[in-house]
Amino acid sequence: MRKIGLLTAVLLVAAAISPVVLAYESDRMDFGPIDFQGATVTYVAHFDNLSAFYEGGARAGRLEEAKKLFNIGDIQLITAGWDEVGQLALNRYLSGDSQYDIWRLPHRDFFTLATRGAFYPVDEILPPEYFEQLSPITREKNERLSYDGHVFHFSVGVPDDFGHAPFAVVNLDLFEREGLPDPYELYENNEWNWKIVEEIGRQVTRDTDGDGVVDQWALAFIDPMFMIFSNGGAITRLGDDGRVYYALDEPQAINALRKLAEWENVLGISYGDWQMREFITGRTAIGIMPFWQINPS
Repeated sequence: MRKIGLLTAVLLVAAAISPVVLAYESDRMDFGPIDFQGATVTYVAHFDNLSAFYEGGARAGRLEEAKKLFNIGDIQLITAGWDEVGQLALNRYLSGDSQYDIWRLPHRDFFTLATRGAFYPVDEILPPEYFEQLSPITREKNERLSYDGHVFHFSVGVPDDFGHAPFAVVNLDLFEREGLPDPYELYENNEWNWKIVEEIGRQVTRDTDGDGVVDQWALAFIDPMFMIFSNGGAITRLGDDGRVYYALDEPQAINALRKLAEWENVLGISYGDWQMREFITGRTAIGIMPFWQINPS
């Protein structure tokens, strides 16, 4: 199955660090001497965030190097489910256990923790020119993840800066088989929009094997955020006063959610969940997915 990425947008994700941020020196970079005095550094994440550092991984041996360079007693990992890891991090912070924690969190947990003072304001240790030279998507992330006049996010080129940018990925084989218009031409002619997607949905969504059950659709699962953002909406907005305001009651967001509900519940042209099984198995024409999910598909 051949696939192409057509549309990009910014989706924010927080990989945040708890209140101790220290510089380091090695053969690759020199930020000054550091001594953890034998303390344990704990990663908190919803998956094994250290897998690349194990034997055979792309960064094998780096943990032992870091322990030696910085006098770290141990580096350990604590995991919790996607819905639980934010509360785990908050509990560690409130109990005083997070002095040397590094947290890998879903973006939805950011403001819950930022408003509790759980993140270190990195703009106090990094100069303005550092943030100015970052990529546009990272600068946008910094702006959206600011709170009370401070920046809590910094980047050293990790994949998450781009891994959650969503793409519309199409199944060219299905497009050809169903006699659909060329998606490249639609995009280049500025005709790739909700109307054409709905037309595609009416044409391809059906029962293909005669068992009475629909098994082919226009669209795999669509995260509501993608619909909202593509329509100029937002979940929250940063006001001129520096406060964060609820934005799901704006017309752009409401209309996007209404359209998504129509596709899923009235027309039935979108089906599945975040795992994208329907697109991976060739049963949908289009999948809207983040960059990290495209390769496995």
